[in-house]
Amino acid sequence: MRFKDRMYDLYLDDSVATLMFESWKPESQHNQELIEHSHFRIGIMYDFMESNLEKPTGTNGEEFTHSD
Repeated sequence: MRFKDRMYDLYLDDSVATLMFESWKPESQHNQELIEHSHFRIGIMYDFMESNLEKPTGTNGEEFTHSD
């Protein structure tokens, strides 16, 4: 559960926040490298989520737990 939580924190939350803050800047001040890297990291996380959430069981095994 903790590993998955860190994955969400490191790959999804930070990247989404980066894109949000970049979108607030004037377009001429956008950091394209940072934006592309954030999109890449979000893609990694979506693949991770898809592979873990497509199972009809709890996220950490056969039974639902607190993490679900």
